[in-house]
Amino acid sequence: MRTFRFLSVLFVTLTLLYGIASGAERPKKDPVPKKENVSEGTLLKRFVWDVPIENCELRNICDLKRLLFVADDYKAGPGANDYPYFTKMYATYETATFATLEKYAFVQFIRGTVFTSRKDDQAGKVEITMDSVLRNFNRLLVYRIPSWIIDSKGASPVYMSVEGYGRHDWYRWKKETMPPPGLSDEEVNIYGWGKPPVPRLYVDDDPQAAFVASSGVAYNVSLEFKTCLYLSVDIPQTTTRDNVDFAEPLYCFPWRSSYVYNHDVQRFESPVGIVFPKGHGGNVLEFAEERGY
Repeated sequence: MRTFRFLSVLFVTLTLLYGIASGAERPKKDPVPKKENVSEGTLLKRFVWDVPIENCELRNICDLKRLLFVADDYKAGPGANDYPYFTKMYATYETATFATLEKYAFVQFIRGTVFTSRKDDQAGKVEITMDSVLRNFNRLLVYRIPSWIIDSKGASPVYMSVEGYGRHDWYRWKKETMPPPGLSDEEVNIYGWGKPPVPRLYVDDDPQAAFVASSGVAYNVSLEFKTCLYLSVDIPQTTTRDNVDFAEPLYCFPWRSSYVYNHDVQRFESPVGIVFPKGHGGNVLEFAEERGY
């Protein structure tokens, strides 16, 4: 989850590359790639869903004037593999009046894995390490998530919410009309610290980036997401991570971040579906020990 996946003492994340944007926390094994100006990233693929608002009278959502989802795949920098591949997602909605702006809220769901891999040339085998963690519902999860869970740092399922603040306080707004511009984070305003000029808010996410370090260790990402808009009244104040059917969403946007390194051909691929390295799948969540958090 963007902004609220925190850095630990034992795990150093790629937030060193993207400020506080990274979604995973990793041991410090390799130097991170040289930081590039993200505005110079190469857009590899874009998916936009400008949602048609249908049957609004039946669902009492005629005050929802626009809902837009954007998912972009990027490559930062000129190198073949030593510069990161990453995904950014925006979810934006606009209402007819400020009085109905907090009538809606996003909840995000996540499943998949983040792992490192290294090929032992002598043995001819690829070694896998599950060494990344996700802060979720006030615990650390090893990034080995076989089934859908709610993607939230705390006990509230509302995406980007923070305990002790209003549910929408950490939503963002910009003066520009939709969609939000590319990779730039300039002029980001926080709803809890200032109201937008029009009743329009957005959330965003940019999960863990993938790259190959100079040591030959590949940082792989195979994650799927669903970012869903709900009526705020239908979202419980607190719940558990596996309560994924707490209410019927108004709309859901499925997207993914998939960059898995093929050591044989020495390039990243984007496989369909979730890649669980052999012997590291399982059907239960694995918790990481919290030391120094």
